[in-house]
Amino acid sequence: MKYTIYTLSESLDSDHIYIGITRNSLSERLSYHVKDARSKSSKSSKSPKARWLRGLLIRGARAVIRKLDVIDTDDPSEAGHREQLWIDHFTRHNYDMLNVRRGGGGIGRSRSNKTRYDRQMYIPSRWAIDNMGVIYDYKIAEREGVSSITVSKYRKYLNIPASHRKHVSDRMIAKSLPVIDKHASLSEVESAIGIIDRTKARYSHLVGLRYYQGWVRSLKDSVVCIADDNPDRDVIVNMLSDLTEKLTKECDESFPSTETSDDQAAVK
Repeated sequence: MKYTIYTLSESLDSDHIYIGITRNSLSERLSYHVKDARSKSSKSSKSPKARWLRGLLIRGARAVIRKLDVIDTDDPSEAGHREQLWIDHFTRHNYDMLNVRRGGGGIGRSRSNKTRYDRQMYIPSRWAIDNMGVIYDYKIAEREGVSSITVSKYRKYLNIPASHRKHVSDRMIAKSLPVIDKHASLSEVESAIGIIDRTKARYSHLVGLRYYQGWVRSLKDSVVCIADDNPDRDVIVNMLSDLTEKLTKECDESFPSTETSDDQAAVK
């Protein structure tokens, strides 16, 4: 049985993109998406994809559907997994995904609630990620067309504290910083650097914490521990070396060396 993975977008250079999978022809699948967007009674009529399609129809524009991949298999879960890989690929390249699930939801249903959440993971927009921990989860959920519980789970997955907390301890902030594993992939390192940048932007006093200084030293030590068989080792080492050099300089400015004052005291 053949499954076709496709993209749905307005143009080739559009940032908004939807990844789907079907066993029907692409023209039939496109007509279904348009019909679903026009319908007000459909369960998915409030999804980001449906709102985006309605916006195109109002402007007189058309959505373009393109074949991305073809899988010839009798196992629906295998096809669903391939769809997940494509969604992850476009997400890593900073596309504004219109999918509200991680993929594989239309075929090969999972049995347990945990597996169902893992396979149909919500993919937030750039706006949602930038505002997680800044505004309440339910406000993000209203705009994204998902439940507040789903947004909360993804926020916790990114180690972002909730916005309603009045005080976050220094130790908790330090624990939210990522740890680079020696077998980490390039995408995982890029995601970790993004978490570091967001945490520093939110907590302006972070650089002045002793916990943070210790974390920078451990991050510096992890650079030389990247596994030799890692296919992206050279790129990862260069990225982390530049990052640790920058962070170490910031720490040195926040924690000035006491050698000068000691030397002055000795001279006196």
